[in-house]
Amino acid sequence: MGLSGIDFSPDRLRGHRHGTGLTLAQVGAAVGRTADTIKDYEGGRARPSARTLAGLAKVLEVGIDDLFVRHQDATLDYVEAVSQHGPPLTDEEIRGAAVVLRTVRRGRARPERQVPA
Repeated sequence: MGLSGIDFSPDRLRGHRHGTGLTLAQVGAAVGRTADTIKDYEGGRARPSARTLAGLAKVLEVGIDDLFVRHQDATLDYVEAVSQHGPPLTDEEIRGAAVVLRTVRRGRARPERQVPA
């Protein structure tokens, strides 16, 4: 569990990093971790310490609370985090973008069908 009984969000971390345009290596170097460690945080395979969370928030220019789960929908957390780094979006636009992203992800997960010649 994270601060105030809520969980760290790998999706929000990835979303903020993508929103800022920083690479795994750049974020890692800024907080004294390797790119692979940041990738593990983003993949949910590891959790950053409180000190590392503070460093991540600083380099991503967000509050520490912005790195914790806000929605039951991980895709919505990701899209909301990305959107914080661009022009303001309405809640409706954020939800719409999450729907599109989920659809794209589902399409990638399905094996391609062979079309008979």
